Amino acid sequence: KDPWTARFLELVASARAGLASGHAPELAESGTGGTYFLTDQHGTKVAVFKPEDEEPLAPNNPRPVVDLEGFKTHGVAKGAEESTESERKRGSLQRYMHCHSDCEELGTSNFSVADVHKISILDMRLANTDRNGSNILARRCSDGEGTPYELIPIDHGYTLPHSLQDITFEWEFWPQAEVPFSSS
Repeated sequence: KDPWTARFLELVASARAGLASGHAPELAESGTGGTYFLTDQHGTKVAVFKPEDEEPLAPNNPRPVVDLEGFKTHGVAKGAEESTESERKRGSLQRYMHCHSDCEELGTSNFSVADVHKISILDMRLANTDRNGSNILARRCSDGEGTPYELIPIDHGYTLPHSLQDITFEWEFWPQAEVPFSSS
């Protein structure tokens, strides 16, 4: 087995143990679709599950969708946290990343040029069309040197689009994006 497969299978086993111990999926407070935190058997968050049928504008989105005039276009559907044992949901399972906040809550001077460059390369290679401030987490650095936070890009669900018309990047307007890339 390759190490990535082994790590993923460990994540799945840990989340399953949490569910078997009675820890229900917890709907995230923010976001526009169904995003759920899964815990291990001790109640520690270990994974994030995003059901395919609960994405924004999908039929089972647990959050009300509001149209441009401010009217609710559909009500709240049953989400993964209310699903029964016999119901299965297809979606994305990701490792939960501990963080201080998302980058929208902090000033850009808290981020290193290297971290911004790493995310910019990733986003340009994948043509990520949803790199907003809520999809970049900020975690306090433990070394105490340099910038106080490291950046963690999350939610790569809107990558490799059919069209390149609507690509925007949160980091595009940060001062670090103006700094030339280093040779390393």
